Amino acid sequence: MEQVVRHRMAAMAADALKGAGIDPSQRLLDRASRSTRNAIALTAEARRLIDRLAEVGITAIVLKGPVLSQSLYGEMAMRQSIDLDLLVSWDEFYAARQALGKAGYSLCGTEPPWDDWRLTSWRKGAKDISLVHADSAIKLELHHRLQSPEALDVGLSVAAATQEVVLAGRKFRTFAKDDQFAYLSVHEARNLWHRLKWLADIRALLAGSSVEELEALMVHSRRLGAERCAALALLLCHRLWQQEIPQTVLKMRDTDWRLAKLEMRSLDTLRDPAFRISKLTKFRAVLTGFLLRDDLAYSQSYVSAILSDPEMIASIKLPRSLRLFYLPLRLFYAILRKLRTSR
Repeated sequence: MEQVVRHRMAAMAADALKGAGIDPSQRLLDRASRSTRNAIALTAEARRLIDRLAEVGITAIVLKGPVLSQSLYGEMAMRQSIDLDLLVSWDEFYAARQALGKAGYSLCGTEPPWDDWRLTSWRKGAKDISLVHADSAIKLELHHRLQSPEALDVGLSVAAATQEVVLAGRKFRTFAKDDQFAYLSVHEARNLWHRLKWLADIRALLAGSSVEELEALMVHSRRLGAERCAALALLLCHRLWQQEIPQTVLKMRDTDWRLAKLEMRSLDTLRDPAFRISKLTKFRAVLTGFLLRDDLAYSQSYVSAILSDPEMIASIKLPRSLRLFYLPLRLFYAILRKLRTSR
C-alpha cells in the first residue's frame, strides 16, 4: 500500500490483482474508489471550464488527467489524477486567468505582474499558475507552455491537439501519439521518473508499436528537441518490461554517457522504497536537468530559469533599470527561507 500511494496506482493495482484472481484489500479498494470519484469530478469540471473559456473566445485543452487515462487505458479513472491541468496560448493566458476567477477559482500565490515589464522575466521561470476552487477545492494548473525552462519545452501548442478522445459523452482534444510521447518523455525525465505511473503511461502508449514505429517516434522527438528524453523512456521500458526497442537507442546509451547516467538515476529513484520529494531530491532533479540536453542554447535557458524566481519577481516591484538586483534578492530570500524552516 505504501508503494501504491507513492506511485499513485491504486486503480491499476486493484485491477491487476482482480485480473490475477486475487481479492484486493478493502483499503486498496477504498483508495481506488476514491480515485474513480475524483476522476469523475475532474472530468465534469474540465467540461465546464472548457465551455466557460470557449464562451469568451479562449481555446483550452486538458493535459494528462482523465483524458489521458481514457486515451491510454480506455477508462477515465485507471490513471490516478489529483488535479486538473489546462493549456491555453500565451496570448490568451491573462484572459483565461480572469475567466477562471469568475468561475470560482482563486490564485495560489502572488498574482503575476500582468501589466508590468516584469512579466517577461516572470514568464521565463513560470510555465503555469496554480488555482483552487473555493467550494469544490479542485486544484487547477493553468499552463501557457508545457515545460520549464522554455528551451526544454517541445513547443506543442493548443493547435497541436489534433486527436479527439470521447469521455463521458464529450469529445476532448488531445495530442496525437507522436506528440504525446515526446511531451510525456520530457515531463517525466525532468522529474527523474520517480513515479511508476508515468512509465506505465509510456508503456500503454507504446502498446502494439513495432520497432519501426518506435524509430519514427524517436525521429519525431529529435525534431522537437527531446531525443535524449525519448531514448530514456524507451530504455526504461526495455529494462522493466523487456520492451523491444530500436538498436539505435541501445547504441545511443553506449556512446552517450549522459543518457546512461539518466537511466541509472531514474532506476535508482524508482527502486527507492522510501522515496520522498525533499529539498535534496529537488536539488538532484535540478542537476539532472543539465543532462537532458547539451547544446549551449538549452544550457543558457536552463540556467536563466534556475536563477529566476517568478514568485519573488511578482512580489517585488523594481524598475527595469534595476532588474539585475533580482539575482542577489533571490539568494537573500533563499537564505531567509532556509533559516525560517530550520527553526
